[in-house]
Amino acid sequence: MKTNTIAARLRILTMAHQLEHANGTDAVLDAFDRLEERVMRGVPLAEGTGHMPALIEEFFATRCELVEGAKTQVGVIYDAFREWCAESKGLDVNAVPSLRVFGESTRRAFDREASNRVFLLGVRLREGGRS
Repeated sequence: MKTNTIAARLRILTMAHQLEHANGTDAVLDAFDRLEERVMRGVPLAEGTGHMPALIEEFFATRCELVEGAKTQVGVIYDAFREWCAESKGLDVNAVPSLRVFGESTRRAFDREASNRVFLLGVRLREGGRS
C-alpha cells in the first residue's frame, strides 16, 4: 500500500475518532466507513485538508456527530457554532467566522440538501446542543 494511501486512511480514522470517540469503537468504525465512502466518491474531508478553518473543525469534532440519516439545518448548526465560540472560546461575535465562511466550509465537507432551507446530511448536534 502506498504511503499517501496510508496517510489518507489515517486522516479519515483520525476524523472519525474525533467525531465519535465518546460513542465507542463501533461508532468510530461506522464513521470511518462513511467518511471513507465519501472520499471514494471524491468528496474532500475537512480534517487535515485545509478545507475548513481550525475553529470550525474543532466545533464539529466536539459538538457534532455523524449519524446516518441525520438532517440538520445549516442555520441551526451555525447558531450553535456561534454560541460555542462565545462560551468555549470567549470570542466576540465579530471574531466568529461568518455564515458565508461556515457555509463554504461545510459545503466542501458534507453532503447537503436544499429546499427553501439548506440542510447538512449525516450530521447532527450532540446531545446538549440544539438539532
